[in-house]
Amino acid sequence: MAILEKISNTLNCGASNAKGTGLRHCAFDLSDMSGSGAIGLLDKGKFLPLDITRETLSKSISKGDLTWLKGIFAMTLESGEAQIETSSGGVDRLGTEGLPKMTITFANGKYFNAALHTLQSYGTKELILSDGSNLEYRLSTIGEPRGYTVGQITHNSYVRAEGGTSAKSSITIQLINKRQYAQDFAYVSGENLGFDLTDIDAVNDITYSFVNVPQASDLGLRIKVLNAPDSHAIEELVLANHRIKRNGVLEVFTEGAVKGTDGIYDLTLASAVVTGDTFTAETYDASNLSRGIITSNDVIYKSNTATVVAIA
Repeated sequence: MAILEKISNTLNCGASNAKGTGLRHCAFDLSDMSGSGAIGLLDKGKFLPLDITRETLSKSISKGDLTWLKGIFAMTLESGEAQIETSSGGVDRLGTEGLPKMTITFANGKYFNAALHTLQSYGTKELILSDGSNLEYRLSTIGEPRGYTVGQITHNSYVRAEGGTSAKSSITIQLINKRQYAQDFAYVSGENLGFDLTDIDAVNDITYSFVNVPQASDLGLRIKVLNAPDSHAIEELVLANHRIKRNGVLEVFTEGAVKGTDGIYDLTLASAVVTGDTFTAETYDASNLSRGIITSNDVIYKSNTATVVAIA
């Protein structure tokens, strides 16, 4: 039996019927998500790993199946008003249920705000919740550990720092299946999970650039790899983390004299540069070709694609 199947909906304080209203059980709910909490946005149709560990959860992030957003400053939950219709005889009847909606606020800076903007969408994600220790999700009709079905994700306007308040960014998420949120939830208690969810990190953006424009007859390339938000050097990458293409074809290369010093990598080519050759450089993972997301020393990275044209 997989780990998640063993510990899902399990607390160390006695059992009871999950749908019963009796109180001979230990009540479960997420704590205040502000501070150590996080939300996860699964791509629609994806689900959490059954063998859930720090490594498998990080792998879902590195594959691009799961977007992890931590460092929540505040979270507010609201619900749309239920639409009640009244008959001519004065009898009320429920027309439309109000749907849950939540606004999640972060104080993680403007670069993080730009990343939030890319999440604005409709119907492409499913939501999981964490208070930093516990994990809440839903079980599908066939028992898959998935997220709550999401309708609109709206990126709200950036709020700049003013007076005694810090700058804030936020998104608003509407859940479009109230029954899932009310009845189909599942959870994992942190004491049963075996690792700390606050240790899980998201994808970090890095930038590739060519230090020099390659010239005809050169036998190598020099690239520079920096962390995108603050430009500190990324020095721990290995040869398999890089992908170089020449004129759209994967290039065979080896490490040169310099490896990662100040973020600069010298790469030796199998054949000399020719005038007009177009080179591209980016992160690479042989097991994850379509995403270009890599993991190095337990840190997840994804780069831009840098391009340069060789000169005579």
